[in-house]
Amino acid sequence: MCEANGTHPLQVTSLNGPLVFAPSWSPDGRHILYSSRAKPADGGLRIYALDLGGGAARRLTDGPGNDGEPIWSRDGRTIYFTSTRSGINKIWKIPAEGGSPTQVTTKGGYIPHESPDGKFLYYTVVEERGIWKIPVAGGEPTKVVDVPAWSGAWAVVDDGIYFLDREEKANAGLYWFSFATGKVTRQATLAGMPRPWGGGLAVAADRRWVLYTQRTYDGSDILLVENFR
Repeated sequence: MCEANGTHPLQVTSLNGPLVFAPSWSPDGRHILYSSRAKPADGGLRIYALDLGGGAARRLTDGPGNDGEPIWSRDGRTIYFTSTRSGINKIWKIPAEGGSPTQVTTKGGYIPHESPDGKFLYYTVVEERGIWKIPVAGGEPTKVVDVPAWSGAWAVVDDGIYFLDREEKANAGLYWFSFATGKVTRQATLAGMPRPWGGGLAVAADRRWVLYTQRTYDGSDILLVENFR
């Protein structure tokens, strides 16, 4: 991690090889969630929690499949994550202090986001278009908006959802879905965007800026090696 002004980077994990994915701050700012293949013998992704005050990371999940994209609930008591432990991507949850996972979605689910008021869980489904929601207390899922947002390039705020349309190959756009009106409007054009981008979208508190990732270069070369025998 690094300071907001981009200086003084601080290494948080030291795993000496295994990759770390999808870090997530706790609401109190004292812990970080992430997924990694650091220890499981089967090579699957697992969820870990790290106390920034010191100490070793705690492994929170185990079992078959892969566990990724962990987030805390707004009150910090629950951890939601994507898992293939039932065979396909679905949303599961565990208590923040650890425990047995409980399945949240039944018809698939990928990359959870809890609503700012803590009442709903929003998510996408790899096999279908759209952003869906389900009450955190349980209930039937509802499609919120029909957009190609499965990649995770979207963010939920108090009154709507911002998202990027990764199906647009050039001059892609940032869009806004309003909860009040149910309408989708184009907010900005990302000119010269010829390639799809990775997942993730973050919106500044004042709504003046958004952060996203972009793949700007792909390429390959043929190399000639002399005297290789």
